[in-house]
Amino acid sequence: MKFHFPATFLLIAIAIGCNDETSKNTSQDSESKLKAADIVKNYEEKFELLTPAPHKTNQQTATMCRSITAPPPTGSEGPHAYHALKILTNETAKATLENQTYPFRVNSVIVKEKLKDGNVTGVGGMIKRNTGFDPDHGNWEYFYKELDSDIESGKIASCIECHQKAADTDHVFATWR
Repeated sequence: MKFHFPATFLLIAIAIGCNDETSKNTSQDSESKLKAADIVKNYEEKFELLTPAPHKTNQQTATMCRSITAPPPTGSEGPHAYHALKILTNETAKATLENQTYPFRVNSVIVKEKLKDGNVTGVGGMIKRNTGFDPDHGNWEYFYKELDSDIESGKIASCIECHQKAADTDHVFATWR
């Protein structure tokens, strides 16, 4: 059998290139499935509820977690007047929360469902993105949607400012546990 170096090398390079490209596409595909707008639409079906009963939070915390376009609440009115929430996660985030093995893995998702009088008023959350997305803030993409508004997502300054206080636990609070 005669060995043809250029042809064999080319076939190996093509095979490696295809395998490398396939693995890149698989990673991109799995991350592209985690779009904030899609999560907000079907989080109840896709994620596990970690707080069976609504968890009450203080007014200050509730006020900070809101749409950047919504006015702050006053008195007994507004989206944070009755501040309770439910927390849902995907399996990737749940494992980190249970074991407290920080940092969270890429594609971890944590969803916070905000409630007023037992009704959902908004849905917020965070998606762990690949290294380089926002390295100074844990590579988290934040999102928030109030009932009658468009979803906001990305590097939301108010989310980053608050979650920076939890840098030791990869920017995630677990005070609701």
